[in-house]
Amino acid sequence: MKKEDNKQQHPPVQTAPKTATKPSARATPSNKTLFIKRHYIGLVVLLVVSLGLFVACNSSQKIAETPPVALRTWLLVRAPDAPLPLNKTITVQSRTEDSQGVSHVELYAVQLPTGESNLVLDSQAAPFNQTTFSAAQTIIPTQRGHYAIKVVGYNKRGEQAESETISFDIE
Repeated sequence: MKKEDNKQQHPPVQTAPKTATKPSARATPSNKTLFIKRHYIGLVVLLVVSLGLFVACNSSQKIAETPPVALRTWLLVRAPDAPLPLNKTITVQSRTEDSQGVSHVELYAVQLPTGESNLVLDSQAAPFNQTTFSAAQTIIPTQRGHYAIKVVGYNKRGEQAESETISFDIE
């Protein structure tokens, strides 16, 4: 007697006959093709963005710069409406600016009651290299009469700029 096999036999599977099929116009790409296309597009985008940044950063074209500030000096006080008292301190505030740096400011007496003119009453140096310098200079009028003062600011190149002149009376 033959030993029977414990394995069951399956009937053969029938498949449809293979016929030549015409490729459709909408053939679907394989996963590998899609992977390559996506990475190729990403690489192209990355290269274009990188090139744009490189050109923008290394451009020899200058960006519009603000023009340098010319030397100028102006008073931060106005002439008083009434006469001022004798022997009282008067503080004259001014500001000088220059893009290359302010060196110092001088307070001038344009006219004094004694007839003297263009005397330096006070001089202040800018404490460090700065482009704007605000000064508070004082005078004490010791004579009654008419006064006229101005401030002259100087830059590091020795150039000067004058403020307007203000006048006042001392009684």
